[in-house]
Amino acid sequence: MEGGFNVYIEAENGQDLFDKIAAAPYQPYIVLLDISMPVMNGFETMVQLKARYPYIKVLTFTMIDDNNEFTILKMMQLGARGYIAKNAALAELEKALIAVYTEGYYFSTTMLAKFPDMNEENVWEYFKELFTEVDITFLSLCCSSLTYKEIADKMNLSPRTVENHAAHLSAKLHIHSRLDLGIYAYRAGFGSFR
Repeated sequence: MEGGFNVYIEAENGQDLFDKIAAAPYQPYIVLLDISMPVMNGFETMVQLKARYPYIKVLTFTMIDDNNEFTILKMMQLGARGYIAKNAALAELEKALIAVYTEGYYFSTTMLAKFPDMNEENVWEYFKELFTEVDITFLSLCCSSLTYKEIADKMNLSPRTVENHAAHLSAKLHIHSRLDLGIYAYRAGFGSFR
């Protein structure tokens, strides 16, 4: 409804987006990406967008509450250029699109209040702060060939506690297997395969 913007593609989910980008005569400069989608969610879509179309800028657009710092920072760490709530005023959406187009990033007043010195370079530092020392130790050990029982021994915890910790981190990171946890930890710089 605002002037100055052209909508090239509308998609139902991440897979639909990739199918439409491949078939489109023009590729979008900015993608408004919802996190909660069927078939391929926002996290998976963001990873694929970054790998396939690194020049497309992504503005995360979701109903997830602003208080969920982990979700916002996770998307930023994966390569999103900003976050806006679905219930934001049209003027804020316009401001966000223009900021992403002209400056490369959009940090809302809500985000800046939570992360006052947020910028392109330090998103990862904020993200890491959301992990406890135990989280980081566990993730670093997930890169190894150790079993959960051996990880529990190294961390001086019971195997059950380690399994619970794995389940908690898997849910938090939207990851579904031990291998994926190890790959995530490696890519995030928490450990190396050994």
